[in-house]
Amino acid sequence: MKTIQCNNDSAVENRKPIRTGAMSGPEQSQPLPHIESAVEAPEPRPLRAARTALIAAGLVVLALVAGFVPRWRARHALLRETRELSVPTVTVISPEPGKSTTGVALPAEIRPFIEAPIYARASGYLKRWLVDIGDTVDTGQLLAEIDTPELDQELARAGTEVARAEAALDLARTTALRWTELLKSASVSQQETAEKQSDFALKTAMFEGARANRRRLEELKGFARVTAPFAGTITARKTDLGQLISAGNTKELFRLAQTHSLRV
Repeated sequence: MKTIQCNNDSAVENRKPIRTGAMSGPEQSQPLPHIESAVEAPEPRPLRAARTALIAAGLVVLALVAGFVPRWRARHALLRETRELSVPTVTVISPEPGKSTTGVALPAEIRPFIEAPIYARASGYLKRWLVDIGDTVDTGQLLAEIDTPELDQELARAGTEVARAEAALDLARTTALRWTELLKSASVSQQETAEKQSDFALKTAMFEGARANRRRLEELKGFARVTAPFAGTITARKTDLGQLISAGNTKELFRLAQTHSLRV
């Protein structure tokens, strides 16, 4: 059984048998009805060509898009990486002294910025020393004491001279005043009065000289106490107990250095 399509778009069933070969009678003279095949007719060539071109164009566009998208993404990734790299990156560390693997040894000498030898200005014998090498001292601190027997005798003699000069001065003053009063009454001559006044002036000068000598000896006696001229450290001691010390000798007693500032 076959399905056919008529012109009125209705499907009918052809139940009549179709015979081949010789026909007889009225069946041979009847014409075959007009039927339309169920297979569609092929489309026209222009329409099929347009569809093919459209499909080809779509494939080309799809290929272009497929090739452009990865490049676009790569370009944007490159731009982003370039922007990130354009910002300077600073690494902050805390430096610590490392261990030196190599060293250079050079000869050098470290000296104190101020260094002075301590000499004695009074003659005698070293009575005692109070500091030694390495001790730190302050300005004016006592370093040593010198026993000065000869200077003590001179100082005592100077005191006696001052007392004698003072007594002579008092007598000359009294005599000069008395002769001045006697001159007013013409009991003595003017020449004798002038001599007494000159003797008073001489005794005054002798008294002042004796006092100056005593002050000098007292200052020398003060030098029997050896003190530090500035604050520092004792770097040398070149004397000992009982050693004879002469004023003005080139031998130093101590050496004092100011170690707060050093120089190489």
